[in-house]
Amino acid sequence: ILQTTYFGVCVLTDLVWLLPQHGKRVQRLCLRISALQDWLFAALAFPIGFFVVVSFWLLYAFDRELVYPKILDQIIPTWMNHAMHSVVLLLLMLELILVPHRWPSHKGGMAVLISFCCSYLLW
Repeated sequence: ILQTTYFGVCVLTDLVWLLPQHGKRVQRLCLRISALQDWLFAALAFPIGFFVVVSFWLLYAFDRELVYPKILDQIIPTWMNHAMHSVVLLLLMLELILVPHRWPSHKGGMAVLISFCCSYLLW
């Protein structure tokens, strides 16, 4: 859900920039959405996405029954497994390399990441 939200914000940012009239109001909206996009990427989407992909494949390599039982192979095709658990990292790495981001401060980024993780665990 986090990755979908992030890439949805990316699409929204691009669509707003494509609007034919760039008045002050639209420019401010674009800057705010771009700032939100940068924060989401730096503080949540990249670190959590990277962690989830790496931890999934490490657990899968050691004992796949912990994260993806063999019975699921009959239901979910192999390509879908990779689409869910590999492509995310590829897209994040492409985003990291191709898109210039304004990075938040380390304190701010860590505060957002820790708050999100604590909220997720307490939920």
